[in-house]
Amino acid sequence: MMIFVSVYVFYMQADGFTDPFYNRLVSKKQTSLIIGTSRSAQGVDPQVLNAFLNRNDIYNYSFTLGHSPYGEVYFESIKKKINEDSDEGIFIVTVDPWSISVNINNNEYFQEEDRFLNKIHFVNQYPNLEYLLFYFNQKNIDILYNKKKSKTYLDNRGWLQVNLKWDSVSMNKRLNEKVFNYTELSSELKVSNIRLNWLFKTVEYLKSKGSVYIVRLPVHPMLFKVEEKYDSNFQSTIDNVIKLSDGYYDMSFMNEFYKYNDGNHLNKYYVPDVSAKIANWINSQKK
Repeated sequence: MMIFVSVYVFYMQADGFTDPFYNRLVSKKQTSLIIGTSRSAQGVDPQVLNAFLNRNDIYNYSFTLGHSPYGEVYFESIKKKINEDSDEGIFIVTVDPWSISVNINNNEYFQEEDRFLNKIHFVNQYPNLEYLLFYFNQKNIDILYNKKKSKTYLDNRGWLQVNLKWDSVSMNKRLNEKVFNYTELSSELKVSNIRLNWLFKTVEYLKSKGSVYIVRLPVHPMLFKVEEKYDSNFQSTIDNVIKLSDGYYDMSFMNEFYKYNDGNHLNKYYVPDVSAKIANWINSQKK
């Protein structure tokens, strides 16, 4: 019994420094969500949205391209995270071509099926022993070490803050690596009708819980050129989803206004401005 208590107390030390996911799996069921990949996990601050929209319930339930592209796995996890009684929520669904794509040579391979989001049963449990025992991919002692050495912090509303070197040499190196990686990725992927259908189903489900707004977040102009070459008619690609929603906000015309950690993810100092713009746009849609 003492051993169990000791283990339990140790795992209670896990927090926002533990890794980029844990805190999302210990929070209660939510009534309003931001969903998407790491682009929105880092790029949209729910605290800012709550302040500008005069709410207190918006939560960021975004993960990564590997974990949360639009599909059955993410759809089912979102359903687990939402309070069944919610009917006046606000849902920000972030989109980009990569989150609706599959491997060009294998339409039936969905990488998220191999990740923890497809396997974990509990996403609203504190402490989340299931995750820490079976899906935490570091050493247990890192739960303590990461409080001092981690470069990321996942706050209690689900916003992932990333702290990297901001000098121009480091930022340009990360940018060039990301552009190269996505250029390679563009030759390996194609837009998937299956994922588009799941995106539609996700928006359809969220509409039953409140208002749904589709947002395309800004990225570095160099990365946007890769996306434009990959899918030059992205808005047309998701047209049925847009029509189902309460509005579409394409922020790509602001790409040059901001700085990015690596071209794909907003620098944390620009996240409040982007988040405020999303909130103000939502307010304008309600008038």
